[in-house]
Amino acid sequence: MKTEIRSNKKKWNNKVKNVPTVDYARLNSITDSIEDDHLNFSLQLVKGLKDSNLTESTFFKKNTVINATVINFNEMKGKVIGPTTEVTILVNKVLSGRKSLEGRTIKTEFRGGLTKVEYLYTDPEGNYYGENYGFNDPNTKIYAYSPAFPVPKIGSKIVTQVVNFSTVSKGQRENYKNMYKLTPKNFYPMSDPYVLFWIKKGNKYQPNNPGYTNIQNKEINKITKKINTIMSKEE
Repeated sequence: MKTEIRSNKKKWNNKVKNVPTVDYARLNSITDSIEDDHLNFSLQLVKGLKDSNLTESTFFKKNTVINATVINFNEMKGKVIGPTTEVTILVNKVLSGRKSLEGRTIKTEFRGGLTKVEYLYTDPEGNYYGENYGFNDPNTKIYAYSPAFPVPKIGSKIVTQVVNFSTVSKGQRENYKNMYKLTPKNFYPMSDPYVLFWIKKGNKYQPNNPGYTNIQNKEINKITKKINTIMSKEE
C-alpha cells in the first residue's frame, strides 16, 4: 500500500505542479451563487453548524462516520460548475454506521480540482471573461480550489461523514455514472466537507477547515475529542 501511495502521489504531483491555481470561491462568476458563503471561513462554519443541528450524539448515532486513508486522486473532466476531484480511499475503520464499508476501497470526491478556465470565467449568458484575469485561452487548464477546504495529500488519514449516493437526485446519479463510472455501489459523497471533516496532523485528528481557528463550537470539540479517543486505540 505504501508503494502504491508513493507512486500515486508522484503521478498526481507531476500532473498539477505546473498548473496555475485559482481560488474559485472568490470568482465573479456563476460559481458565486454556489460558493459565496465560503468566502469567509468562519461564516461558513457558523452557517453549516447551525443548519446541521449538530450534537455529538446525532453525529455518531445517526450517520456513517469513517476513518480512511487517501489512496489516489483522479481528474473529473467536464464539470462545468464546482470542480471536484475523484478520490480513492481505503476505509480503515467505521466509527459509526455502515460497518460493511470497513476494509473496503471506495470512491468519494474532494472540493476543488483540475478544470478549464472557461468553466469558471463564463457568465450565465455564456460570455467568457477570463482575459480579465490573464487567461486568454478558455481551454487553459487550471487547478481550482476552495480555501475553506485545504485538500489533504495522498497518503493522508481522514475522518468524515459519508452518505449513500442513492440519496441524491436521479439526474446526478446518471451523470456521474455516465461520465465517471461512479455509482451507489462504489461512490459515497461526504455530507459536509467544509464543516464535518478531520485530518490527522502529528498524532491527532483536527478539523480541516481553517475557519475553526476563529470559531469554537463545543459539539465539534466533543466530536474531535471522541474521534481522537477512538483512533488512539486503533493506530
